[in-house]
Amino acid sequence: ALAGGVGALFMYGQTGSGKTHTMVGDQTDPGLMVLSLRDVFRYIARDSHDKDYTVECSYTEVYNELVYDLLVPNSGALELREDPEKGPTVSGLTHVKVE
Repeated sequence: ALAGGVGALFMYGQTGSGKTHTMVGDQTDPGLMVLSLRDVFRYIARDSHDKDYTVECSYTEVYNELVYDLLVPNSGALELREDPEKGPTVSGLTHVKVE
């Protein structure tokens, strides 16, 4: 059941190892991001008759211990901070509402 909260997909590996393909995929072989969102929206379609859902996505890269926003071209490094209510957060990270 979806009870609110945050989900994350984390990929780790050297350059050229297939991380981007595993996350995004292509038309014939969708990646983990596409498959995960498909499952979330299928659940919402079955359960939304008496509930409201909001789905937001962000896309980050951690490279040499720096965090970048992949939804913003030429993003500068962002700061990782501890929010007392939310826990670890990336300050200034873009969150896009998806439907």
